[in-house]
Amino acid sequence: MNSQTRFVLAITLMFLVMLTTNVLFPPVIPDAPASPDSASAEGAEVTADREPSEPVPTIPEVATSPTAVPERVEAEALPEERRVVVSSPLYRFEFSSFGARLHAAEMTQFEPLNHDGLLDLIPAGAEGYLGQKLVVGSDTLDLSRVPFTVEPEGGLALEAGEDAQRLRFTYQHPTSAFRFETEYEFSPDEYTVRVSGTASGLDRPLLLTDLGDGLAFAEADSAMEVREMGYVYNHVQEGIEETITSNTERTIIEGPLLWGALRNKFFLL
Repeated sequence: MNSQTRFVLAITLMFLVMLTTNVLFPPVIPDAPASPDSASAEGAEVTADREPSEPVPTIPEVATSPTAVPERVEAEALPEERRVVVSSPLYRFEFSSFGARLHAAEMTQFEPLNHDGLLDLIPAGAEGYLGQKLVVGSDTLDLSRVPFTVEPEGGLALEAGEDAQRLRFTYQHPTSAFRFETEYEFSPDEYTVRVSGTASGLDRPLLLTDLGDGLAFAEADSAMEVREMGYVYNHVQEGIEETITSNTERTIIEGPLLWGALRNKFFLL
């Protein structure tokens, strides 16, 4: 093999080595540099502040006309919740100024058999009974958390032999003519509490009253007491009927009803 042939063979081998190396160990291809526009857009996505969510309305929205949009009331503008007490030698009731809900119904002449202290008909931890809702067409107006004004503000302290006195809760919508009132009449010598209410500014609303989840247990044997728990109602056509809650599934009693109440062996609320 002459020198010229060896030179050509060497060049060919060098070329094959370079080609094989690139195939086995390919070079890393760098990413394309980001354009200024794309870099700005990416940075904006990371650092931009999110749009604040719409505040939850703390009062129901009631418009005086289909085109009227009521204003919202910010949470800072709402008054603080207050507890209003009505007491007599027979009982002690505690209401909330928010929703006019009943949080305690203590019978001062009775003692429970399952714990110390006074007998309270409202179960511990309950969110309050007698909250109100109004149904107007397909809309439901929840008044169970809105602030009411209370008259008298300091509640009632009744003495035996005195005349009956009234406690009034009033809610006035801030941007419409809607007004709702609930009034309780308490007699110091009776357990019976008379109640009345008015709603103005709405067209024939349907009133829904929250009776809660039943009365609190007071007997030593709760299994026996649950068999006495139930509800009673006065239907316009069918009269007074009652149902023991342990013997029935959850159901809806169609009205119209004159009244409805929870009951146990001794009390009716």
